[in-house]
Amino acid sequence: MGFEPWERGNEHSERVTAQRRAGERAGVGGTPTFFVNGMRYEGSYDLAGLSGAVGPALERAAAEPGAALRDRCEPRREEDG
Repeated sequence: MGFEPWERGNEHSERVTAQRRAGERAGVGGTPTFFVNGMRYEGSYDLAGLSGAVGPALERAAAEPGAALRDRCEPRREEDG
């Protein structure tokens, strides 16, 4: 068939290893782990919990263009909510 599924195995392995390391640096300890605008989400994984985190982020992005990028670049303080 002319198809060698493992011919680029090292390339894929290096990419997966880099992604795993990036996750570890971000505090990922397992799956699933969610991030909202670059901040690790630590609430419940049900629809209400995730919607409660994503909804306000979407509203803020609509009201304040560039806010999502700024959120990813600037660490949030506890008092910011």
